[in-house]
Amino acid sequence: MSEEDFSNYLPEADSFDETDLVLPRWRISKEDGQFINNVTGESRPQLEVVIIRADKSRFYWPPEFREDNMPICYSIDGIHPATYPDNLGNHYDNQIWCKGCEMASWDKGKPACSISYNYLLCDIEDGSMAVLNLSRARAKVGRELNSYWKLYGVSRPVLLWTERFNHVKGTFYQVRYQIQPRLGSWTNYVSLMLANRGTKLTSTLTEIKVELLEEPEVEERTINTETGELL
Repeated sequence: MSEEDFSNYLPEADSFDETDLVLPRWRISKEDGQFINNVTGESRPQLEVVIIRADKSRFYWPPEFREDNMPICYSIDGIHPATYPDNLGNHYDNQIWCKGCEMASWDKGKPACSISYNYLLCDIEDGSMAVLNLSRARAKVGRELNSYWKLYGVSRPVLLWTERFNHVKGTFYQVRYQIQPRLGSWTNYVSLMLANRGTKLTSTLTEIKVELLEEPEVEERTINTETGELL
């Protein structure tokens, strides 16, 4: 039995949920923009990976974000809110999906609720897997990667690195990417994709707070990601 076959033949794992598992995550260092694995401590200037799985989530935080805050509302799948009327007021109910919520709309300026994209990445070099989150000013890059992933699936890797910008709110590292040539064989990545269909990629609230506290408060439409200037 090959390593790939064995990884998919774990019937005991069916009883595990997110409380039993720790998915490694790539965080972007606010000091030098390197990708840091929160489990192994490994640091890399760039990643060449295949996107195995992607999902989205939403979080509506109080206006003054602090480490001890809890979100006013949030959504694990970016579609259905996980908290209801008592948190947002009587004019909200669980029939209003995130897409139709005024807190997620740009109609009246920057929305209070921000979207995050989460990617399960498989490293081309060593086969290790970890999650990368793109939110705030990086959400635009996330939407571009979503389009690429929709078109090519696991057949083409992507090279990721960061670029530094300085602005009035601090130093910000934007994610850059380049689509790589088509792989000669991607069967193993298809197997990984199928094996991880139900894997929850959204960070825990603790992990999300760490990620938010490690970067300046720059929103997607606040910074020109080409020049670094505030809009």
